[in-house]
Amino acid sequence: MMSKEELEVWIKILGTKMHSFTDNSKTYIIFYDESGPTCTCMDFIIRRGSHQYEMKEDGKRVKFQSCKHVAQQIANSGTEIWEAGWGSLKRKIDPQKDP
Repeated sequence: MMSKEELEVWIKILGTKMHSFTDNSKTYIIFYDESGPTCTCMDFIIRRGSHQYEMKEDGKRVKFQSCKHVAQQIANSGTEIWEAGWGSLKRKIDPQKDP
């Protein structure tokens, strides 16, 4: 079994770096493990993200909760993803280039 320290090294090596949306001097790491995507931002660490998203996977609509960094990384990878709003309102997350 891998130690916590070894896992942190692998996350830094293999994870995707994403700048904070509010403070460009901060960088978070998105990493996929056996439970799905994880992010090192406080929103994900505390609440597993506070936003609701929707995307299509294998032709089926999938809804999930996550942080905005994970959603942006999914959009940047070419998958269409929407942030769920009130009722039927949804906002598409457009791909962006990380500065």
